[in-house]
Amino acid sequence: MQRTWHLAEGYAETAWAFVWLCLIYVFVPPAPLVPDFSDATWQAWLTEAFLRRLSFGTSVVFTYGPWGFLAEPRGSLEILPWLRVGRLVLAAGTSVGAGILFARLIERPVLRYVTLTAFLTLANPILILPVLLALAVFDFRLGLPRTLAFFLIPSCALASHVKFTSLWLLAVLAILLLAKEVALDRRFPWQALTLAVCYAAWFLAAGQSLAGLPSYLRAASLISGGYEGAMALAGPASFPVLGLLLVFLVCWMAFANMLRSRSWSYAAGSAWLAFALFAGFKMTFVRNEADHYWLGMGEFLLPVALVISLLPGARLHIVLRAAVATLAAVLTVVPYQCQILRLAARRAWTPLTLLSSDVPLRVAETRAKEEVRRRFPLPNLSNSVDLAPLGHCIGLAYDWNLKVRPVPVSYGTYSSRLASLNEHFFRSPDAPEYLVLALRPIDNHYPTLEDSLAWRTWLAGYQPVRATPDFVILERRPRDLQVRVDEPHEIRAAFGQQMELPKAYARELVWARIRISSPFPLSILGRIWRPEILRLEVRSELGTRTYRFIPGAAESGFLLSPLVDSLDSMASLFPGGDSQAPPADVRSIALHRTEAFPATYSSTYSLSFERMVLTRDGEPVSPPQPGTGDRTSATRVGASDTSRP
Repeated sequence: MQRTWHLAEGYAETAWAFVWLCLIYVFVPPAPLVPDFSDATWQAWLTEAFLRRLSFGTSVVFTYGPWGFLAEPRGSLEILPWLRVGRLVLAAGTSVGAGILFARLIERPVLRYVTLTAFLTLANPILILPVLLALAVFDFRLGLPRTLAFFLIPSCALASHVKFTSLWLLAVLAILLLAKEVALDRRFPWQALTLAVCYAAWFLAAGQSLAGLPSYLRAASLISGGYEGAMALAGPASFPVLGLLLVFLVCWMAFANMLRSRSWSYAAGSAWLAFALFAGFKMTFVRNEADHYWLGMGEFLLPVALVISLLPGARLHIVLRAAVATLAAVLTVVPYQCQILRLAARRAWTPLTLLSSDVPLRVAETRAKEEVRRRFPLPNLSNSVDLAPLGHCIGLAYDWNLKVRPVPVSYGTYSSRLASLNEHFFRSPDAPEYLVLALRPIDNHYPTLEDSLAWRTWLAGYQPVRATPDFVILERRPRDLQVRVDEPHEIRAAFGQQMELPKAYARELVWARIRISSPFPLSILGRIWRPEILRLEVRSELGTRTYRFIPGAAESGFLLSPLVDSLDSMASLFPGGDSQAPPADVRSIALHRTEAFPATYSSTYSLSFERMVLTRDGEPVSPPQPGTGDRTSATRVGASDTSRP
């Protein structure tokens, strides 16, 4: 029997929820710049891109939207007013939805407030808002006010411009909502229309143009499509099994309620919840490591499982709730040394941390920049600069005139279309005058597979001028060299088969293309879950080494030989580079499978080798051989000018 609904209870819970979110979420300042090559790189650039009003979808192509800085704010304090406004909107929607929902679901006041506080401490508003909206618009027999959806819609629309995961959740929800209003309720789709208007309004508020919206949505689809194949990590297998069991049990509860209610609205809502839970499962376990475990399990799956387990249901739910509670406890405590508990406790401790800090924000920002410059002493670059594959915190710390490629981190160019965006940028008149190049591939990627097509443009359009222990600094040539590619040497190979490079390619730049097909049933598995992880075995003069292979980046071509394994070998690739440490030739390669499941590729693949020659006015311009190089150029590359702005 359902208890009587008291609106005043919803007001009280909403007020507490809003206060708590302000303390742990809204009033948290941007994180400072840090002297490393971690995720802080793209976090700082998202903040800068918003302040510059860069066009997302053309000038910035990433897994976050124009309001992406709301997820992980970092860098300039100029973002603080926008950060406060954006997070206030997200907190307001979350507090209204969660406050009214928990007032309806839990009768005992003390238990209600404790559970609500735990839910808010864990849940990420950006991810949880679409779930709250689904519970408000579909008939889950909760008796929620019909006007609740209109309080949630503006916050949900903003969340969809932060992270593309929220965008896809909201897109599917909007389609179901439109069908419900038109087909089931037989009324004008006010809620769907309001959602569309709010979505456009937040897009405009970020300095974007409605004319650029199609490009933005295409970029969102493009960069989301190949993520699993390039960024997947095969962590402990037991955690995904337990996570999938948790998702199954929660879905079982939702669908049991649906069958009992015999409501089309409940069916549509349950179907969407199943989609959202599976999306959360992929977000947690495709990249099976600690940070994504917290993002997917801690900030999304556990809060959603809590809410669904509290929905009114049959007696069977007592057993299911006990099973879900047991699994949730195991997944909270066991993986990654209590990662979820530790981070949740740190978040709950945020108010005291902010109160105990006696360092003004401006002083902390200045100190952070000084620390970055101390860790990475670099020359004063007065013209436009980009940094690859990462490192934008460093450019911001030096107040350089950053002119960053569309895909701002090189590991994000995991398909031929994404790689071509950066290649076209470096070929255009907008290309930066300087390129500060490091050797920092993630996940043991083969180095030249990151920004694979751009390497060809870098070799032709830039020349090394200085080197430091961490970077090679390239300057744009007055006139680009031409790139000549010989007739390709094509072969068909099987996984595990060693393929020798033609001996005629010794001491030459070798461009390779590798195409791996995926038959229809296997390709579906790869899209639903993820493709299998492949390894590239490379044999060179330095011995045998194994790297992570990215099929999407290799389709359109990448620099296979020489092997770039150090800054010295990277500098030696460029005409005018240091001739005393030439890179090693690659002699043979082999692709290896590493997993029995999922096996998503055919047993053979096509491979082509092409000799790439740099020319000036038709004459070859190759990197100098050992002992024959231009000593002036080599000295310039080896110089260490540590002057600062």
